[in-house]
Amino acid sequence: MNSGDFILNRRSFVAGSLVALLLAQSTSSGAQANRCPARTGGAEAAGAPIGLIEIGSSGVKPSIVRILAGDEPDISVVNTGDRLKNTEANALDLGNAPIVAAAVRDAIAAIRAEGVPENMIKIVGSSGVAGRPDAKEAVQDAVRRVANVEMTFIPVELETQYTFDGVVNKVRLAHRRSQVTLLDIGSGNTKGCYILSSTGNVDTFRNFSMNLGTKSFARLVSEKIGDDETFAVAAQRVASTELRAQIQRMIVEAGASMAQRNRVYLNGGLPWAVATTQNPYNTDRYVPLTVNDLDRFANLALNDQDRLFDLDTSRIPAGTHRDLITGDLRRLSNRGEGAVFNEQEYQAGGALLQVLSEEMALRNKTLFFTRPGRNAWMLGVAFNDVAQGSLACEALPAA
Repeated sequence: MNSGDFILNRRSFVAGSLVALLLAQSTSSGAQANRCPARTGGAEAAGAPIGLIEIGSSGVKPSIVRILAGDEPDISVVNTGDRLKNTEANALDLGNAPIVAAAVRDAIAAIRAEGVPENMIKIVGSSGVAGRPDAKEAVQDAVRRVANVEMTFIPVELETQYTFDGVVNKVRLAHRRSQVTLLDIGSGNTKGCYILSSTGNVDTFRNFSMNLGTKSFARLVSEKIGDDETFAVAAQRVASTELRAQIQRMIVEAGASMAQRNRVYLNGGLPWAVATTQNPYNTDRYVPLTVNDLDRFANLALNDQDRLFDLDTSRIPAGTHRDLITGDLRRLSNRGEGAVFNEQEYQAGGALLQVLSEEMALRNKTLFFTRPGRNAWMLGVAFNDVAQGSLACEALPAA
């Protein structure tokens, strides 16, 4: 087996039975999962609230989620107003470890104040931080010391595969699974996977990754910028050399079979910004994009960010989708304190997109931004942890 291949036993699950997906998360989970008694209660019997605290290069992000009952896996985020606050402290910076740990301690207290018990709270470090052993150790030690809890890090293989299963699920999209490459452009890394082969209940995934994402690449540019260079010029220069070389190595890791997948599902903060600004009128869960959309976004991110976010939302019919897009635009266009990305990170992201599109020949692919992908990894974490006994059975919805 190639080092990029990763096998998990993932049995197809019948409509209406998310517990069957739980049982399929690992070859050893079945016996553990049987400890959970079957629940019934109809389509509205969602699982009990779960507190999730994500630690990554975008900081500490607490949320309360519920796994929904129904014909395909989905997750909803509980609206807590401003009672749960993100902390913008890049966990890749070793000096931020005490800040991250204090934010985790405060997030646990805030989640418990919302009525979520301790056995329903999960602290997860992102694969971007896991890929930096020094940062991983610093954060883990600080959280243990300050918050008095143990945390785990999600391996890059599982993060991408959980996301793949969440956005290319086996209920509605079984016919697409062999056609899709998932490409997740995160803040700390860029990663992806596709199904190399399937035999019976076993999918063999081919994984690929590099330790550069939108924010980590911006940090690299800051280290490499010349005395007389603007950040945008430096970003394009470093992208054309060091970043291009890393992308090429990642493509070699992905293997020749990736070229046979004609659909690329884009996930992560940068594709979210592309879809919001370049195709804001599309209301689908899977937003079609083109390489021209990527190119226009990259050019504006590098050269004219005010135009990038200057959209006429009045053309969007009033209702839920307009509220979604205007809210997303408000978050994405804020380049100050608490921003998703600051000005330089958008410039770095634009340069990254240009080179990634060229090297992966995205012009020859059918592209989609996947709205379900933003929370899909949470499903996999929750299913796996219930199966292993580290999260209470009440997290599961009714079968």
